[in-house]
Amino acid sequence: MNLHRLTTVARFTLIEAIRAKVLVAVAVATAAALGMIFVVAQISVGAGPRVMGDLGASAMLYIAVAQTLAVSISMVFKEYERRTLFPLLATPLGRTEYQVGKFLGLLYTATLSTAVISVIYWLLTWIANAAKPGMFLLPLPLLLELAVLIAGVMFFAAFATPAMTAVFSLGLFVLGHTIWGVETLTQYNDSRTSQWMVALCEMGVPALQVFNFNERLLHGPAPAASEWGFAVAYSALWCVVLLAASAMFFEKREIT
Repeated sequence: MNLHRLTTVARFTLIEAIRAKVLVAVAVATAAALGMIFVVAQISVGAGPRVMGDLGASAMLYIAVAQTLAVSISMVFKEYERRTLFPLLATPLGRTEYQVGKFLGLLYTATLSTAVISVIYWLLTWIANAAKPGMFLLPLPLLLELAVLIAGVMFFAAFATPAMTAVFSLGLFVLGHTIWGVETLTQYNDSRTSQWMVALCEMGVPALQVFNFNERLLHGPAPAASEWGFAVAYSALWCVVLLAASAMFFEKREIT
């Protein structure tokens, strides 16, 4: 793969997102959601800082995920609708290079959006006297999770329709956050079948709960370096697997 072609696709993806005023929409949605949480925190007797910190961190996750999935799905399929993908693939740009470059561009966009969300969150927690040092690390595991979700969108979009891609991507997020809880329930179930089914799901679905450091970053104890390393490696592994599968399907897809 040619690095210049990858960065070119990524750069134009980011520019298109900026032109679509994605960051403005993210800022408005974040300010509205976190502003409501700030008001609730102010009227919570004795629990204001914790409400602002915990609910604000959860809001960061859901806003970032919603924005990332919506932007990723729309921008991937926009190339098909506008027929701009045809002249691109007529150049020396390969399909795999296009997929990886698009992924990088969407990840750049998610990074900027997460930065906007985080700044608003930090500002409101500071105003509410709820700021803690660990809050400044919250965007890091969030970005690792967003990278996996973007790779998932690229994978589903390689063979599915926009509507099905949205359903599959949302399902990936929900299942990724609940699979560990289901495993806990099977410990109280003697059925080998259910235990094997959960084990297969764990191998076939990324456990996004791996990236949930919110409680420990906000209230301690802080995650160890080995846990950070595992989270980075886990995210990278799933991104590679999903992008490789995406490239395989996209290479065989007939573009009409």
